[in-house]
Amino acid sequence: MKKKILVVTLIVVLVASLAFGLMGCKKEKGDDLIGFDVDLARAVADKMGVDVEFKLIDWNSKEFEIKSGSIDLIWNGMTINDERKIEFELSPGYLKNAQAVVVKKSELSKYTSLSVLADKTVSAEAGSAGEDAVVKEINPKKYVPSKTQIDILTEIKAGTVDVGIMDSVLANSYVTKEGFKDLAVVQSFNLGAEEYGFAAKKGSIAFIDEVFAQIVELKKEGKLNEIAKTYGLEADLIVPDTYEKRETTDNSLKEIKDKGKMVIGYTIFEPISYPKDAE
Repeated sequence: MKKKILVVTLIVVLVASLAFGLMGCKKEKGDDLIGFDVDLARAVADKMGVDVEFKLIDWNSKEFEIKSGSIDLIWNGMTINDERKIEFELSPGYLKNAQAVVVKKSELSKYTSLSVLADKTVSAEAGSAGEDAVVKEINPKKYVPSKTQIDILTEIKAGTVDVGIMDSVLANSYVTKEGFKDLAVVQSFNLGAEEYGFAAKKGSIAFIDEVFAQIVELKKEGKLNEIAKTYGLEADLIVPDTYEKRETTDNSLKEIKDKGKMVIGYTIFEPISYPKDAE
């Protein structure tokens, strides 16, 4: 009889513990994330009076995520280009970027000109500005698309590919970290300057303008520079001092306000968006 009582007691305690873990210790999606875009998005959401949720996405499926409504914004170091201006409602640029060439540090001296890359196996993230650079600027003997930019670094280390093309913001950050110090950025190579923006569903002018206007306000308050300084990006800021919203009758901002939150699609991309425990 005592054994039965003990078993029942243990079950009750276990169930109660699980219930508390599910209800009392529930975490919001993205609570464990940090990074420049993440911190900036939280600051903007706070000024707008809405919550923010971060959803991990496959970068190559970002168009579907926006069009299906599963996310409200792509805000993850997204390069502004003509194709995306047609596909999405894009913000003005807020951060400078470029495409960097990453190789093994031990082989750095071999890369004397961009023409050398034509005979190499090159990788870039599928659907990225890096992939565009591979096609337009390099045209290598073999191209291997990667799912993420972090995968590219791993492939270079393993010798599966010779060269990685990726955002300079990410590349310059990762080659200083343990596990990737045997890689290097070819600083003499220039694949062109870029700007980061964020994107919403086409026609969401009111929403995009409100978010960007709040970033301008954060600049005036000094908060934008404070966030950028945390991640060593203050020199890359290109946010203007003023911003005039466009006249529009679309309901995109009202829909976000009514919902009470904006859902942002992201990928793991230090120093833009990454888990805190990855520091």
